[in-house]
Amino acid sequence: MDAKCPKCNKIAELSEDIEFVRCRCGYEASYSDYIEDMKERLINILNENI
Repeated sequence: MDAKCPKCNKIAELSEDIEFVRCRCGYEASYSDYIEDMKERLINILNENI
């Protein structure tokens, strides 16, 4: 499966067992950490556009 990398915005790979997200840029995180990183990224985008 694919996921969006929170670090470089490119396509990252989500493991089949949905345990890890890895990207060619070097980003690697557990799925729960990935969700937290994406939430932080979304909050930053929202704060920039308010």
